[in-house]
Amino acid sequence: MSHFDDLLLSYTQTDSQLVRQEIEAQWWAEYGTEAAILVLALSGSARTQRHGLLHRLATVRQLQLVPPPIVARYHGQVIECHAGRCFARFAESADAIAAAIALQLVVSNMPHTAPDEQPLHITCGIDFGRFLCVDERHVFGTPVSRAQQLGPGVAKVEILAK
Repeated sequence: MSHFDDLLLSYTQTDSQLVRQEIEAQWWAEYGTEAAILVLALSGSARTQRHGLLHRLATVRQLQLVPPPIVARYHGQVIECHAGRCFARFAESADAIAAAIALQLVVSNMPHTAPDEQPLHITCGIDFGRFLCVDERHVFGTPVSRAQQLGPGVAKVEILAK
């Protein structure tokens, strides 16, 4: 079990508000960061229905290779990519926005893997604030949730940042 998990368990197993406040202060001291968070999500589940699950998984894997060099070029760090989502953090919101624009351009010009396939589309949500970054692999917090909510449902090349 990780130290973060130990803290979570301790938090849930105490009724003392003072102990909970101390644990929360320790979480923020050890895992807290203030930065821009970019959440990229692959859109278009119709691909799975049309071309099958293996095609969808291959597309997701292909997409996961795109963000690391682009995010690094704009002074960011990819925290995690899983399924059709990628999370990255940036010291400056402007860098996150520039990376989102570059990601949109690269992904929209990726080659098709099936003859009747539409171009890939991604959504990017960006927010800035305080959140937890655990072992440089997982992120939690209000800015992360807001960035995830900003992306879905936007137009094909729209980037929303808060």
